[in-house]
Parts: sequence; structure tokens; C-alpha cells
Amino acid sequence: ASTGRARERAETRAAAVVATLRLPAETGPGGGLARLLADAYRNDLRADVAVVLPAEATTRLAAHGLTAAEIQTAATGDATLLSIQMVGKDLAELLENAVARATPCCEFSGIRVEYDPKGKAWDRVRRARLTSSGKELEPKRTYLVALSTRLLEGDGFSLGSTDCQPVTGCRTPGQLSRWIVERSSRSPADALRDYLRNLRQPVTPPDDRRLLPTR
Repeated sequence: ASTGRARERAETRAAAVVATLRLPAETGPGGGLARLLADAYRNDLRADVAVVLPAEATTRLAAHGLTAAEIQTAATGDATLLSIQMVGKDLAELLENAVARATPCCEFSGIRVEYDPKGKAWDRVRRARLTSSGKELEPKRTYLVALSTRLLEGDGFSLGSTDCQPVTGCRTPGQLSRWIVERSSRSPADALRDYLRNLRQPVTPPDDRRLLPTR
């Protein structure tokens, strides 16, 4: 009987409306859902910057009252969040990896990046500024970067690879051991649910461009 009551309580929580969207949050590169997820990661871990693969946001969220179950479906999977302490030089290398291909691999929060899509791979970023302060990255300053374990499994993105050159790729592969890493038990869906719940309702998915091609 107690198991049945616990199941009923869990089902009730999953069906309760936790937030309302004014407009749909679409999936895919440049979609509002990936930006929402990046904002949620950064908020959840109190990070300076967050990075998200669009594939982490799997199902669009419609413009209506959202239940916890719908949010779970939008960011499904068994990934958990990580916070990584990176100096500005390492974060700049991460940004270069993100825009190394013709189409950027990721969505960001907390930073605006101007890059030349026609420049040489791993030499495309022209300017990167934190949105909180408007200041450019400082090579020796430490920043807190939020991401999920899903990013570590993503195809075509090597976290923290160095000595990268066009055609030949990166000589030194990325390794988490380079940094101080804190592993959280929080899932992407946990972060997104709580973030949406605490925003002013109804929520408008962010449509600001964070990766800005210079030409």
C-alpha cells in the first residue's frame, strides 16, 4: 500500500504545472530550448559560463503550462551536471573548439562570442565577453564553467583539446584531469525545471544570439 501511495504522489508531482511558456522553446542549433538549458545549467551551478550540445534538448516545449514530466522529456537521459574551474586561456580554447566547424557545435550562456566563420579552424574567435560584466576573458583568471556529462560523450567536440591546427586537428586531447572538477547529482531536467519555475511567468524563451559571426 505504501508503495502505491508513493507512486501516486510521484505521478501527482510529475503532472503538476511548474511553469508556463509564452512561446514555444524549439530544439536544434539556435533553438530557444538549448539556450534555456544553458541558462539553467549556469544558474544551477552558479557558474560564469555554461555550454550545451543542442542534442541535450531533445523535445520542444510547447507554449502552455509545463508539467515536470514534460520538462523531463525535453531534457531526458541520465546525464548529470559538472562544474569545471578553467582559466581564461583554457576557456578560449573551448570556444575555439566550439566554432571549429562550419556550424558551431554548442550553445552557451554567460558569454557572447564574436567569431569569423571563414577564418582558419581553431583561429576563429575574435572576441569573447562575459555577459554579466561585459569584460573580455582574461587568460589567467579562473572561471567556473557548467556543462553536463553528455557533452563529454558528444561527437566532434573535444573538451579542452590543445595545440589544434587546421586539417591535422588537435595534438593534445582534452582531459578533465587538467582542471578542478566538481560533480553534481543534479540532472539537466532538474536544473531546467527549477530554473523555469523561478522565472517570471509566463516565460519567454531567450532569443538572443550568443555566437555572433563577424561576416
